[in-house]
Amino acid sequence: AQVMSFAWSKFGQDVSELPKKAEGASATTTTTLSPEWEKLASRQQNILNGLAALKNEMEEFKKHAPQKEAKTEKAPKKEAAPASKDAKPKAGKAEKPAEKVAPAAAPVVASPEEHIPLAKQPPPASQARAPTVQYDATLHASVEQPPVLTLALVYALQGKHNDIAVKHHWHSSAGAPPTNFLANATANPASKPRVTVTFIWKSAPTTRLIVSGVSAVAIEGDANASRFLARTEWPELLPADPIGALTVDQWLANATGPLKAKEVKQVLKDANSVLGKAKHIVQSALSLADFAAWAAVQTLPSGEAVTEKNVAGWLAGMQAQPGLAAAASFFATFVKRS
Repeated sequence: AQVMSFAWSKFGQDVSELPKKAEGASATTTTTLSPEWEKLASRQQNILNGLAALKNEMEEFKKHAPQKEAKTEKAPKKEAAPASKDAKPKAGKAEKPAEKVAPAAAPVVASPEEHIPLAKQPPPASQARAPTVQYDATLHASVEQPPVLTLALVYALQGKHNDIAVKHHWHSSAGAPPTNFLANATANPASKPRVTVTFIWKSAPTTRLIVSGVSAVAIEGDANASRFLARTEWPELLPADPIGALTVDQWLANATGPLKAKEVKQVLKDANSVLGKAKHIVQSALSLADFAAWAAVQTLPSGEAVTEKNVAGWLAGMQAQPGLAAAASFFATFVKRS
């Protein structure tokens, strides 16, 4: 339409001269076209040829395009009419009897008496792996508040493993060292130590443990230092279940630190009550609580013996632990004050 409008506006005089076909006539009369009209006619013919070619391409495309399958609605299944009592079974294959479905198993509910562990228990001592971590631990030991528990645990670890070295140094802040200090400075040194624990005895308000690799973190206090060494070197001393862990923590709080004679007596009284029914203080197995109670006994004034019967028998068994006899001797001749 745009083309024809343009032709009428520009070439009106030529279009008026186009031959007209008489209505009902059988012949056509032709005339000579002007150059402008020939260009227009040629352009229109090119457009028609392009449309025809496009149409052919569309037809070819439809032939090769994938056809979508028409969706067919599935006829609803007819329900079989109920068989009458008189109906006879058809000859042929015998029908299989319907399979019986077993009832679902009832959920297993644990009785209140059953013990359900809340955490994985540590393996038995025979199956426990030997520690392989290498590090150096420096213990800034307070002379005023000696870390007896950590001292006992380190000597016990040295008796348990053959790759732990223990060294002692005396700091000038604590004054002159005892006369027998050098004799006890290096006890049973390991030839190729995996762990080296160095005690630096000094005048300080509390004990502080610094471990190589985590030197930015200082472990404060005798109880916390012993917890770290137990976790890394003797994890069986720390129960995995919450009740056992809480009980050990209570004993560490009551049996460590600067204890007065009255407080030590209370520790022995509590231990005597527990040891009347078990061989050890927590869960009938050796734990860090046993070492804490043993360390409390070492702080008794010189010449004062343990009178509690159950504690006396337990104490003899603890003295048989490798390294504890050496720890007791070191503490009595070096740190202990009468």
